[in-house]
This record gives sequence, structure tokens and C-alpha cells, in this order.
Amino acid sequence: MTKAVKKLNKFWVILSILGMLCGFASNSWAIPSLQLYIENGTYRWSDQTWVVGPDPGPFTLTAFALDKGLISGTEGDAFYGASTGAYLVVSLLGDALSSSLDPSNLGTLKIGASTIPSSWVWGSSPFFGQTQDPDDSTKTMPPHDIFPTWVTEYSFNFDSGYNVFDTQPDQGTGEVNTGDIKQGFGKQFTIDIGGINGELVKAVHFDLYTPNGTETQYYKFAPFSHDAEAPVPVPEPATMLLLGAGLIGLAGLRRRMFCKNC
Repeated sequence: MTKAVKKLNKFWVILSILGMLCGFASNSWAIPSLQLYIENGTYRWSDQTWVVGPDPGPFTLTAFALDKGLISGTEGDAFYGASTGAYLVVSLLGDALSSSLDPSNLGTLKIGASTIPSSWVWGSSPFFGQTQDPDDSTKTMPPHDIFPTWVTEYSFNFDSGYNVFDTQPDQGTGEVNTGDIKQGFGKQFTIDIGGINGELVKAVHFDLYTPNGTETQYYKFAPFSHDAEAPVPVPEPATMLLLGAGLIGLAGLRRRMFCKNC
């Protein structure tokens, strides 16, 4: 065997080993520390978002977390210290939205038995901004295209004992790879957006982050390729006309019942 062939063989051996190592690394670190998922939803590849609809009733939104410091393993860094606290960022989308609107006209949604919020705030999540400086005490997340808008936040604590997988499906098959499962944390929310004003709001968007110990800056956030959204149904004109006719009929019936001279 010539020296040139030996060198070529050695090159391919090294290249194969590197490829295997890269594959292992990719598989080991493919699952983000934080992510959102809608079971039976659709993954919209145009903006890499889980969606449900187009006319969703109550649906289940699941938050996943991995943290090697709290669960035995080598993957994830979701939490600051021993805390499992997190925030679900709820944002409203729609061309008719502006800071001049009366937030009481936007409506409300329900997360479980909780009605959210008592009031909407115009702007963004406290940690979404234009810069990301690890040494800044007001460290902000990368900018998000949906801000500024009407937004609120829902605080919760993750539960342990969840099987976590990468919620972003394979682009070729469109299937979620539930074969690569890690032990981690999760939280399931029953979301009901039926109380949102569909005349003003097109969709409700969900993001996820964990704060640091003093909550003056975020610790980790779910990649924008692992967030979720739900379209808000618009009341049909025919339905509104029927509703109005029904109310008028009831008013007339009430008048006849209580008016002896009618």
C-alpha cells in the first residue's frame, strides 16, 4: 500500500470519526432547555411556530424544560439554581391593535381556572429588547417581531417527572421525534381564548422564559422556533344578525308579558 493511499485512508477514518462525534453531539444537544408544544397542533414552518385552529376551542399547551443541575443527566440549563419558576408570555396579534385602544375591549383568556389578565399592558415582555449583553443587569432577550403589542405574563412552576423531546418536527417527515426522550420538567395548560375579542385580535402568541434569582434579568428563554400560537375566531356577520334578531324577539316577548294594554 502506497503512502498516498495510507494517508487517504487515514483521512477518511478521521473524517468518519468526526462525523460520528458531530452526530452524537447533535443528538445530545438537540433538545432546547425550554420549549412549547401543542399536541394535535400543526407546525407552521414559515415562522417555525406550533399553531392550533383555525377555530380552536380549549386546547392543551405544554411547556417543557431540561436542567442537568436538577435532574440527573447531561442536557439542559433551564433554571437558575434550584428554582423551577417560569413565565408564559401571552401576546396579542392583529393589524387593528395599537397603544390607543382601550385594553378592556381586548377581552380575556383562561389558563386553567384563572382568567388572564385583569388588564393588558402595551409594549413587550420586560426582557424582550434590541440588545443582549450578558454583563448588563437589565439583560434583554433578542428582539421579537410581534412586539410592541398588548401583552401579559403568567407565572408558574414546572413539575418534575416529564419525558421531554424536541418539539420541532423533522422537516422531511413532519413528524416529532419522540424516540429521543430525556427526563425533565413539564407543565400542561388548558388554554381557552374564547373570551378574546376576535374583531380586534387575530391571534394569541405564547413565549416562555425563566428568570434569574433576582428577576432583574431573564435566565433562559424558549427559542422562537419552539413557541406557539392560536388564531382567534372572528364572529360571523350572520351569527351576529341572528343573535341581534333573537335579542329583539326576546325583548318583544318580555314587553307583551308585562304590558297588559299591549
